[in-house]
Amino acid sequence: MGFNDAQKRAIEHNKGPAMVLAGPGSGKTTVITHRIQYLIEHYNVSPQQILVITFTKMAAKEMQERFLKLTNNRYASVSFGTFHAIYFTILKHTYQFQPDSIITQAQQMEFLYSILDYYELDLDNQADFVRKILGEISHVKGEGIDIHTYESVNCPEKVFRDMYVKYQTMLQRKRKLDFDDMMTYCYALFQKRPEVLKAWQAKYQYILIDEFQDISTLQYAVIRQLSCASRNLFIVGDDDQSIYGFRGAKPEIMLGFTDDYQEAKRIDMNLNYRSTANIVLAAKSVIDQNKQRFYKDIHTVNEVGDSVQVWHFLDMETQNNVVANEIERLINTGVAYEQQAILTRTNTGASQVLQALAEKNIPFATKEKIANIYEHWIAQDILAYMRIAQGSSSRSDYLKIMNKPLRYLSRNAFATPLVNIEQVLQFYQDKPWMLQRIRDFMEDVRFLEKLPPFAAINYIRKGIGYDDYLKQYAKEHAAPYEELEQVLQELMQSAKEAKNYQIWKEQIEHYSEMLEEAKKQKQSNKEAVCVCTMHSSKGLEYEVVYVIDVNEGMIPYKQAVLDSEIEEERRMFYVAMTRAKKRLYLCSVEERFNKKVEQSRFLEELDETYISVKDFTK
Repeated sequence: MGFNDAQKRAIEHNKGPAMVLAGPGSGKTTVITHRIQYLIEHYNVSPQQILVITFTKMAAKEMQERFLKLTNNRYASVSFGTFHAIYFTILKHTYQFQPDSIITQAQQMEFLYSILDYYELDLDNQADFVRKILGEISHVKGEGIDIHTYESVNCPEKVFRDMYVKYQTMLQRKRKLDFDDMMTYCYALFQKRPEVLKAWQAKYQYILIDEFQDISTLQYAVIRQLSCASRNLFIVGDDDQSIYGFRGAKPEIMLGFTDDYQEAKRIDMNLNYRSTANIVLAAKSVIDQNKQRFYKDIHTVNEVGDSVQVWHFLDMETQNNVVANEIERLINTGVAYEQQAILTRTNTGASQVLQALAEKNIPFATKEKIANIYEHWIAQDILAYMRIAQGSSSRSDYLKIMNKPLRYLSRNAFATPLVNIEQVLQFYQDKPWMLQRIRDFMEDVRFLEKLPPFAAINYIRKGIGYDDYLKQYAKEHAAPYEELEQVLQELMQSAKEAKNYQIWKEQIEHYSEMLEEAKKQKQSNKEAVCVCTMHSSKGLEYEVVYVIDVNEGMIPYKQAVLDSEIEEERRMFYVAMTRAKKRLYLCSVEERFNKKVEQSRFLEELDETYISVKDFTK
């Protein structure tokens, strides 16, 4: 097999630290597997002394399989694993932990559910709240933050601290540990027991780490302990692809690697074997705007290829329909569904394009769980209004919306599984002001019956007062109203063309069925367009990539304010662009849900030499 000069230098590196900057499509997995082989066969390193660390089980499994295939299964004693798996192995030998000592996510959530009753928290979605609290607990542990100085973003500080202490007490009582404990316990073990550290240093004398740009503070601290005797630390990654800040990834660790290891050899793998020249150079023109990075002269041996398509649309509906049409057009030219991908910034941003695909019966698969917009509690409220307008007597429908907006109705007034309004009126017969509220409520519901879905949702919002209720809800729960409002806007968008409730209901059912099918398949179906977030697209490649909603507020995301946050958003856009092998479409809109939006600043950073602009608004 032929290697370029940079790949050869990486593969043949022997002792001492080395940093390999491996750009997109530069063959980093090939380099890692061949370097392991080279260590064994040319430098006589024992396979048992080599440790290869990746960030996911799947990546570790794939790396191991590729290595064993390369070497005809001759060196099966090389260790491959994730950070957590390696740290757990170390703890197991010292403390006799067993696999069932690791607490599952279900057990974590069950415990937090069990203590929620201790606190007076008004929660619409307990599962979502619990997941956020677990994320904060992980952040506190992973960064070694003092719990007494930490300020929670999801609940009052005292409540979070109390929940944190109860959670930790439960773990200790049941002799359980979570994923973050594996790191903290391992670090503490090496600090307290130098003889244990020395034994593991002797075992793992050569350490190779893939995707090093995603390493966290504590992960790096343990690795430095493990490698400080031999200093044979070989790291491979790309600081330009560090996009997991929310998980604790610290790209600055890679940027400071040569300060920590001043004798480290730096090897730049800048040759992209994946993408055409236009895609590579257009992406480079964007990422070059970042200041906190290693400069790289990225280039390719591939053909020039088609220009990067920059498409501007009036609104999302037009954008999504044109993208769906382009997918079908390319299918007819021989580009398979599975070789095409639609990338979005967020999960919620995917729902509109998924509905466009569903309407055209284009099969799609998702890399991660995409939330069904119609299962959101706000959507359930709107649908409950619509069902009552269509004649539903279900108590659950009435309970959902009886006080949205506030009407001071009591649950006791709706005592039977099927609601009889005459009985409800009878319940309040001695309170004439309540009788009027109920009559007004039923008058509104009867009016809804005559309206098509789009107009009905608008009337629920403005005429009945659901928007006012939502604003009050946002204020009381310290929730961003704009995000809640977006659910309503997406519902209205989906209902736009439906002439009556029955047609809209069928559209919802068809979309929900396709979404469920996509969740089951998770790209196992060889004939499905992949729809996923930019985060989940990392490490993947497709013949054709469509990046949609490339607008300010989405890309970069509205919550990114600081320079460091904007740089991470730019890295995310770079990752999305470099998934494409032959065709890349960057799509922006002028309006999102009838509100004017600006195209992303990242589009303005593109070198015009490599792009072709098409304006669909004229």
